[in-house]
Amino acid sequence: MTSRRTPIRKSSIALAAMLTLGAAPAEHVLAAACTWNQVTGNWSVASNWSCGNVPGAADTASIGGGLTAAVTTPQGPTAVSNAGTVNIGNNARLTILGSNSNTGNINLQTLGNLTDLGISGAVLLNGAGFVNLSNSSSNRIVGVVGAGDGLTIGAGQTIQGAGQFGAGGSLAIVNNGTVIANQSAGLALSTTAGVSNNSVLRGDGATLAIQSTTITQGASGTLNAIN
Repeated sequence: MTSRRTPIRKSSIALAAMLTLGAAPAEHVLAAACTWNQVTGNWSVASNWSCGNVPGAADTASIGGGLTAAVTTPQGPTAVSNAGTVNIGNNARLTILGSNSNTGNINLQTLGNLTDLGISGAVLLNGAGFVNLSNSSSNRIVGVVGAGDGLTIGAGQTIQGAGQFGAGGSLAIVNNGTVIANQSAGLALSTTAGVSNNSVLRGDGATLAIQSTTITQGASGTLNAIN
């Protein structure tokens, strides 16, 4: 009598093969150094970056001296190394994370809508550059996650202009640089997490308003108003 093979074993092998393939780990996405390759252009265009993608959380967005990137929609979070100019336009947000360098200019340019430099997690902003806030209370430097958001301003870094720093949230601020209110709309410092000031907080011809915020002065910290 002719024996008949049972199909059960073949099905079992096929199932095992599918399970083995299904268990294969996903391909790891490597961090990229994304270098800006335009004299001027829009941040959100993938071809404007050497990595071929708009920089994300695993990347560092690098903008060279003399170059300008315009942020017109919400971008990031990403780390930034800026020696040129980053313009954050009206109603847009650039969120940074991790360790960052700014030796150029980051400009917040609201026309009345909220315009943000977002802080995600513990952020360090180093370099002898400037964060310039135009003359409006609608510019904000603000935490985007909540608990755990913090900005350490490195020595040599200057944040100046008008707007909201902290915006009443829980952004912890450590100032080792210079923060200046020097636009007529004034700069409001407001955070439930407080400010550790080891350098300069100043109103210069404008109002630096400290709202429901605890300031802890370090040995080299100054808080003053001039002009």
